[in-house]
Amino acid sequence: MDLISVIMPNFNGQKYIREAIESVLHQDHSRFELIVVDDGSTDESVRIIKEYMRQDTRVRLFMNHRSKGVSGARNTGIEKASGEWICFLDSDDIMVDGSLSVRLSQVAMYKGINIVSGDLQYCDDKSRITSGGFYISKANITSAMGIDINHPTPVIIENGVEFFLSCAAIIFTGTPVIRHSVVERTGFFCENMAYFEDLSYWFRMILKEKFLFIPDIVFSYRQHQNSVSSDREAVLSGHVNLYRYLANLPEFSRYQRIIRKKMAVQLGTLAYFQRKNKKFNVARQNALKAIILNPYQVPSWKNYFAAMLNRG
Repeated sequence: MDLISVIMPNFNGQKYIREAIESVLHQDHSRFELIVVDDGSTDESVRIIKEYMRQDTRVRLFMNHRSKGVSGARNTGIEKASGEWICFLDSDDIMVDGSLSVRLSQVAMYKGINIVSGDLQYCDDKSRITSGGFYISKANITSAMGIDINHPTPVIIENGVEFFLSCAAIIFTGTPVIRHSVVERTGFFCENMAYFEDLSYWFRMILKEKFLFIPDIVFSYRQHQNSVSSDREAVLSGHVNLYRYLANLPEFSRYQRIIRKKMAVQLGTLAYFQRKNKKFNVARQNALKAIILNPYQVPSWKNYFAAMLNRG
């Protein structure tokens, strides 16, 4: 039975970390190490983690000496991991029963696969499931993968970057189990991105690596009522920064055309929301950037001239 390193970043996670830790401890694949990396918590979460350490030697705690953010905490976990396989779980999310075994069991059936990624479901602040089978419920995704929604089966994604850009990014932080050597080859998470630092990592990881998507739900992603992702402008800016980051990587040069188009769409949408919020100067600037990237994108022209006329 292969050893799996489960990496869990934590910052002031006392409210949910018990549930997160116990969801890992209850897995039927028992050969794992749970690496919790604390990033300077000031609440009771470290005490809770130590409580579990005394009960189960598979739980390990590491402390970042300075605050490095969630990406820095994951990177510390990568440095400390000793398993043949690595996966990630945030301290407010929940690993569903059988999650580790259902993913790892696919490796024997699909030779040469070093990444196995599943589906996710959403839950609220009280751990109530609010929606399930996020990817498998999207017709455009199942159609692109050739999945029969009535009898879904695993699918090998040969060119993940192309799939991510043309259809959807179907790897989420808690969904993949990754062979350690692939993580080492990919390197570390980018620590200076406010949004989509995990997505930038998956893009780099799948650039030269195919992966297996399985339709099984492997974790519950907790949506908070006060989630920062509710800030639409910040999320759109994060998308722009993600595509700018990819565009500046030489290894993504063959995807420049589609990356520029994706960036133009995000800039145009950002300009629209900024215009509606009467931020006309910045809306005009972003609409112009979108036009430069893709002059044939009509909505960007509309946003540009509307912002010029100070029309919301």
